[in-house]
Amino acid sequence: METINKMTFYLFYYHVDCPELSEVYSKYETKDSAVKAMVKLAGYSNNKKGELTQFGETTKDYPSMDYLLRKCEVELFLRDHDLYVIFPFN
Repeated sequence: METINKMTFYLFYYHVDCPELSEVYSKYETKDSAVKAMVKLAGYSNNKKGELTQFGETTKDYPSMDYLLRKCEVELFLRDHDLYVIFPFN
């Protein structure tokens, strides 16, 4: 019988200016849900026009939300002013 290793993904938030505010934000059962949570925690979303925003302000940090999600899925890392990292464990 084959053993299936279930992965858990922990999202860590590192507050650059005030490290004592850093935390393990949450744990997720899928990589996709961890990546979406990381992008949301960093304040990124699309406005009604489909433009990428961060905390409600249009941003040119990344070409699109799709690009940002793909980048985060590969790197498991996001940096704006602070740092966001996903750690996979099984």
